[in-house]
Amino acid sequence: MNTESLESALRNQDISIFAPVNAQLTDADKRSLLAVQWGLRNLYTGYTYLEIGSHLGGSLQPHVLDPHCSGIISIDARPTAVADDRVDAVPYPANSTETMLHLLRNVAGENVGKIFTIDAEASAVDLAKLPSLPHLCFIDGEHTERAAFLDYTFCRKVLRKDGVIVFHDGNIVFPALDKIVNDLKRKGENVRSYVLPSTVFVIEYGDAAIHKCDAIRELLLNNGEAYLYGLMSLLHYRDVYSSRSMQMLRSIWHFVNPVRRPWR
Repeated sequence: MNTESLESALRNQDISIFAPVNAQLTDADKRSLLAVQWGLRNLYTGYTYLEIGSHLGGSLQPHVLDPHCSGIISIDARPTAVADDRVDAVPYPANSTETMLHLLRNVAGENVGKIFTIDAEASAVDLAKLPSLPHLCFIDGEHTERAAFLDYTFCRKVLRKDGVIVFHDGNIVFPALDKIVNDLKRKGENVRSYVLPSTVFVIEYGDAAIHKCDAIRELLLNNGEAYLYGLMSLLHYRDVYSSRSMQMLRSIWHFVNPVRRPWR
C-alpha cells in the first residue's frame, strides 16, 4: 500500500487495511481504531505505538504501514491459552512472535524493523528497556479484570503526558474500567473517557484531545451502536439468570438465607 492509499484508508476508516492478517476485531472496532489513529496523526507528526496482546499482529497492521508511526512496541507473553472472565480459557494457537513477524513482513516488508517485541507479561517488563515512550497504548491482552487493570497500570507508567490509552473488549473488562475511571475522578486528573463501536474504550490524557477530529466526533454522535453492543453481549447471562432452573435455585437460596430486614 502506497502512502497516498494509506492516507485515504485512514481518513475514511477503510477497514480493508486489516485484510491481510486476521484481527480479532469487529468491523466497527476496526473503524474505531482507524479513527483513533487518524486523530493521533492530527496531533503529532510522528508517534510511538504500544500494544499489549498482539497475537498474529492483525491490529498492528495500520501502524506498521504508517510512516507517521516511528516505533512500535509489542508486548505479549505468548500463551497457548488466554484466561477470560467469561470462560475458563480461550485457545490461541500459533501464538508466537516469529509467526506474527512473518505475517506482517508479507504486509509491510522491512517496515517490521520498527517493531520492538517483548515476550512477557506487561507487569514484568523492565521500563528502562523500552526503546521510547508511547503516545498511544492499546490494551488487548488477557480478558480478565485483574489483567486489564495491571496492563493499564503499566501503560499509565510509560505513556507520555499527553497520550491515549485504548482498551478492546470493554464489554468484558468493564469492572476494571469502572475502577480506573473512578480512580481518575478521585484524583482529579485531566482526562476524558468514552466508548466507540463496538467495544473500544478510550481514555485521553492532558492535551491529547483526539475526540475533536471529525472521524471520532462522528462515531461519538452515533455511539448508540457501542452501547447496544455492550448490552447485547450480556443478553445470554440475563437469559440464564431468568431461566426456570435459576428461579428455583434463587428460591431455595432465599429460603436458606432469608433477607434480614432492620426493625422499623
